[in-house]
Amino acid sequence: MQKLGGSELQAAFGGGYSAGASVISLACLTLLVLWDGPFLKKFAWATLVPGPLVCVVLGTLLNKLFG
Repeated sequence: MQKLGGSELQAAFGGGYSAGASVISLACLTLLVLWDGPFLKKFAWATLVPGPLVCVVLGTLLNKLFG
């Protein structure tokens, strides 16, 4: 396999850095951690809706915003 320059990770992921993807990842991870915390368990609606589903919706909306 011939290496054209740069690291293999850069070649695999296109070599670009996406600030939008970093913000989306950080926002969703923060939401997942806080979702199981005692603060949000006080609200009835937070127990009815699963946290990962909210993260998917949030990630989709943020992607539209950054995209």
